Amino acid sequence: MNSQRATKMRTKSIGIAVLLFTLMVFLNSCTWFDKGISDGFHPSLTLEAISCGYKSETTDYQKDDVTLDFYFGHGQGQTVRFLYQNHETVCVALYFCEADVIYDESKMGRVTDIWSRTGAPDVSFEDYRGIEGYKFVKEIGYEEFITDEYGITTTGFLFRNAKFRHHEKFTVPAELFHKTEGKIIFRIAAIVFNKEKNNYFIGESGHMSFGYQTKENDMNAVTLSKRQATI
Repeated sequence: MNSQRATKMRTKSIGIAVLLFTLMVFLNSCTWFDKGISDGFHPSLTLEAISCGYKSETTDYQKDDVTLDFYFGHGQGQTVRFLYQNHETVCVALYFCEADVIYDESKMGRVTDIWSRTGAPDVSFEDYRGIEGYKFVKEIGYEEFITDEYGITTTGFLFRNAKFRHHEKFTVPAELFHKTEGKIIFRIAAIVFNKEKNNYFIGESGHMSFGYQTKENDMNAVTLSKRQATI
């Protein structure tokens, strides 16, 4: 009887230890309890060819100084997805826009047959730095972007964490905060050149969003929120 009781106690203790360890790993991987705001660091089982995220130690800003730390890069082993038949991927470009713009494919478009890489673009443009509704931030040459410097790896199994090697601070254009509340998109996109038509279109891309709300007592101040940012 004593042997059976001891076995049961050991089994129970092991179960509790495993539960506590799992809980600690989960809490360590979460950013829900941070004082600031962050997103993009806990991807699904498949890491996208282009991914991005952001972090900030605070959620309160003046509209003309919303500066966050943005993380971006490529899923390692995924760079083959930047190649398109009869086209040339020239760079990767970064943009800010309002949430409703990203739904409007007449603004930036997409590749119709993205997986076979032979599809014609829905929308093309002559200047990828001046797309309507998009605030151009910067561009990174294709050959530079596919290096390890911009690689992303993942760790963990049940609770995955994305490890970005590259990040930069950018200030969101103040004119995007013109509503009482809204959503802002940070988008990173491969820019593909159509040699026959001498124009550009968007290939692989990724984005992250965050919500904002103007403070009642100060119309020049905003509070950011990931909760409002679901799109």
